[in-house]
Amino acid sequence: MSKQLPSSDLTKHLQWDGQPIPSQYVRPLMSIEDIFRKGSVIIATTPLPAYRDATNDAYPNGLIASLPELVEMQVTVGKDSNELTNSFLTSSEELIGIDTNGLFTRKNGPLAVVFHGAGLVTPDRMIITSDSLARFSQREFDELLYDGLEQKEGKIPIYTLNTIRHIKILTPRFGVAVPYDIGKIKHSGPIVHSAFMKNPLVIARAGGREFLERYFEKNKIQPDNTVINEHFLEIEDFRSPKGVILESNGGFTVRNFISAGSTPFSRYWVVRGEKND
Repeated sequence: MSKQLPSSDLTKHLQWDGQPIPSQYVRPLMSIEDIFRKGSVIIATTPLPAYRDATNDAYPNGLIASLPELVEMQVTVGKDSNELTNSFLTSSEELIGIDTNGLFTRKNGPLAVVFHGAGLVTPDRMIITSDSLARFSQREFDELLYDGLEQKEGKIPIYTLNTIRHIKILTPRFGVAVPYDIGKIKHSGPIVHSAFMKNPLVIARAGGREFLERYFEKNKIQPDNTVINEHFLEIEDFRSPKGVILESNGGFTVRNFISAGSTPFSRYWVVRGEKND
């Protein structure tokens, strides 16, 4: 049974203000060839307005490319594109919190969930805290794990790592649960080939293993033959659920919109929606 979050003064500031949520637009089924052919780049020097522009351009039936879609484009239909070698923010995000019911890890264990093509991170949630991290209540995180992500076209499923290691997920919108007990021992930063191919966060972020080998070869940094996989799991408190946008940047990184060390501009690969005037 689907449950509704309670309305209270304690959680009101964490919830949407009633305006349409960009991440809940109905996302079309579209081949990777069409995403590449119909897509265009939105670029701006101010990240949060660029995020709004990208979601507005995608509304109501377009899309912002997810991390798995960018990975696949870069090594298949777009392998000769210089544009795709740039950094791109994506419609993929990483949420962390406590799995109070033990649905994907031990009871009350810390958990990361990577969502592709959908999610809870919005510009407004990040503006509230001014640190690039969208904040959620524990109840909201519990509901997400128990019921899946509610979207206009139905529930968005959350898969286990074991599932996506062995099958290709055909739906463009899905989540992957990564127990922190697995992810925490993995290095944040450049990693070598063998570690990259087995890294649970890499697999979750790429949406599976199918294109990882070619992605590593295309993006490896000489002379060490490494690819970047940065995360924030070791420095954040899982007892306060939060989320962040993922970035394709010659590897996989999290985007800090605020800090001086972040990329000074933002790109999105967007298939524009057809507006009804």
